Amino acid sequence: MEITYICTIGTGTAGANSCLAQGVVNAVRLRNPQTCILVPSSSEASHAIAEMIEMELSDTPAIQIHRDRCLSQHDNLRQCRKEMRDLLRELKQRDPESTLVLNPTSGTKQMTTGAVLAGVDEGLENIEYITGERVDGVVRTGSETITVISGRHIQGEAAARQARHLLNHGAYQGAELILHPYLDLFPESHALSVTLGYWHRFAYTKALNAAKGNSPCLRAIRQQLQRLRDSDSLSLERAADMLQFSRRSLDFGQVEEALAALYRLVELLAKLRLQELGIPPQDYYVENLLHHPSLSIDHVLKAKIQFMGNNSTQPILLGLRMSLDLLKNTHFTLSNDLFPDNQCQAWQILQERNQTRYGHGNSFVDKRHVDLLFAKLISAIQSQWPAFEKLYNALAFPAMNPIIDEEIDHV
Repeated sequence: MEITYICTIGTGTAGANSCLAQGVVNAVRLRNPQTCILVPSSSEASHAIAEMIEMELSDTPAIQIHRDRCLSQHDNLRQCRKEMRDLLRELKQRDPESTLVLNPTSGTKQMTTGAVLAGVDEGLENIEYITGERVDGVVRTGSETITVISGRHIQGEAAARQARHLLNHGAYQGAELILHPYLDLFPESHALSVTLGYWHRFAYTKALNAAKGNSPCLRAIRQQLQRLRDSDSLSLERAADMLQFSRRSLDFGQVEEALAALYRLVELLAKLRLQELGIPPQDYYVENLLHHPSLSIDHVLKAKIQFMGNNSTQPILLGLRMSLDLLKNTHFTLSNDLFPDNQCQAWQILQERNQTRYGHGNSFVDKRHVDLLFAKLISAIQSQWPAFEKLYNALAFPAMNPIIDEEIDHV
């Protein structure tokens, strides 16, 4: 693979045992590229040193030397960065197959810093520094060695920190997209992003397939996802996960999503309670409902059920209010304590969902209302099913920072 070697050239700090030009020459020979581009500043002294380097390397015809570029403002960090970035982009476009190696050791501090930042901007894999034995604060000529850092790794670390912030605020797909170019550096962080994105959408099988990795975090996630995937659609596990979704949505400021999930959760729990009484959804027929000994049916509700089942061979589609009314006097806290009638506060808050984009409008909801409903609902659920609290806590999304921070530490 061909190498294009780019060196910034300054005037240097002379020492009794050092020569800037020779130091750069030695570094170039150590790398032995096909092409070397010398980038001095606009000063005459810098150009003179670049000329000396070119002359020294003239006895190595295999290396093509170019010094037709310079940094116009060697004390202007922003300008140095821009001009070096423009050069790197031009070189990549000119020969995409060539490996660019940047050596920003020589030059003013602004030239060096600007060149490094440009290398990071462009994700260069190789940014080299001349190091070696120092005498009087400068590298002794003849002792030069090369230290390499990766601009791409630095770029990836910045992306991982951004992804961590996005994950902590529910932007799972955004984190996934940011990390995708750095799969080799952050495989488990990327897997975490994909997994949580699917889990947040209740796509348990897809989430489980994406949860690849050996970290304790991902192993724990796989256990919970297997539990959810294997659970019945009407189960406390699915109910706890839906309530966790609502909690996350509230924390992320997605209030309408949170309320819609709570509405769906009440429907799920009412059907779960009917199933516990021996009436699964496939048995919602008129005769089963009207003659079940545990259900509470007054003449109004009886007429509604008979009307809905009239001339139908399919199970009745029970609405939320009807399901709750059927369960009155069955020791069901949601019917008896939380939503006893259409006038109670909790019921009215739940009905605000109908005015949002998840119902029949586009209204927004006051978060304080949904927070209140959430608190009342979780209390009622725990009263009905004492095991729910432990299950709910177990299905919380894990702390995401440790897995990302560990991969950042090892980049």
